[in-house]
Amino acid sequence: PGITGRLLYLVGADDTLIDAVQRGQIQDALAAAGTDHEMVVYPGTEHVFFWPDTPAFNQAARDDAWARILALLAG
Repeated sequence: PGITGRLLYLVGADDTLIDAVQRGQIQDALAAAGTDHEMVVYPGTEHVFFWPDTPAFNQAARDDAWARILALLAG
């Protein structure tokens, strides 16, 4: 409750810090609060998928995430 504006939540499906149960809880809480949000879960992707030169880096997920971030900021 209390979040204003649009929230874009980008997460890897294989994130070991925020598992599927927790993602569901976050999704449910955002929906219950009426928060305008989008949750994007990238299959086969780990927690730090956005950072090059890390074992978890995923170029396809990063490209999609970056496009979504830019669209959100432009909108």
